Amino acid sequence: MGRTVAQTPTSRLRLLLAPRANTAAAIAPIREPPQEHGVYVVVNPLTATLLLWGMVAAQGSASLPWIFPGDFRERLRISDLVVSGMIEHTSRVGGRVVDGTDVTANIAHFRVDRVFQRSAAGEKLQRFTWFTLRVSTTGRGFAYSGPPLADFRSGKRYLVFLKRAGSGWEVAMPVYAIEEELAATPPGGALRDLSQVSIQRRYQGLAEELENAALAQPVPPPGMTGESASFFPSIFDLLGGCAERFYRRFLSSPSPELRDAAATWLRLIRSRHLACKEPFAPESNSSFFQRGGALMMRPRHSLTTLSTNGFPAAA
Repeated sequence: MGRTVAQTPTSRLRLLLAPRANTAAAIAPIREPPQEHGVYVVVNPLTATLLLWGMVAAQGSASLPWIFPGDFRERLRISDLVVSGMIEHTSRVGGRVVDGTDVTANIAHFRVDRVFQRSAAGEKLQRFTWFTLRVSTTGRGFAYSGPPLADFRSGKRYLVFLKRAGSGWEVAMPVYAIEEELAATPPGGALRDLSQVSIQRRYQGLAEELENAALAQPVPPPGMTGESASFFPSIFDLLGGCAERFYRRFLSSPSPELRDAAATWLRLIRSRHLACKEPFAPESNSSFFQRGGALMMRPRHSLTTLSTNGFPAAA
């Protein structure tokens, strides 16, 4: 698990665990909520797991029916439409039951700027439905353990995975955050529609979006890998051995933890003897592969804690 944050407002205690592999989730009620007001703390993943296990064992839990994709390409396989764009605004609609689970439906109004996959030509998208947990407990709060939860925010640009739902669109997987927050604008000169190109070129275009988002992240404070490392697994899934040049960019990062994370992925590529079989052909002129400068990241604090569990084992 790469990130563990404990949040303790007056109404609930929520543990957010963000694992790398296929994972289900569990929720459990809390009858006596803590008295802190809006306190956020970063805790050791093992400590959080033991804390959560104690609460779930004591209170009972309910598992959610969805399995978070362990490979980035699985998100493409379960989707009819994959696009990037800006969330203009989002609003709550009301309660629904999806796959036997109580959820809250939300409508996001969306401005598409790129298309990566679609099931039919000429499809238009202006809004889609996404879901959040709706938990009823006899107590005053609940604990959550599982993959990251969807939280689309107005004014942010995302890579979104959607499926058909009647006459409209909804997220390909309810509740979980399989979307990716991207840089504020597409790469300069990037193709707008990649749905008709080869799958390899599509993977390259997706990887370039993720790479730009990773490179735009701030330098993490000491002891933390920051948000850039959260993109490392997905880029490996898309590019395999061709991701080597991307990871090498982070070897010049001011953060020793981020440098170590990048080195771990490079060791994995070498240990598996993964060669870049096809030359990488960036879709835009702004790709990091065509920039010769050193890695640039803005200093800013991050709540992401260093955890080697989020990275592949060193060879």
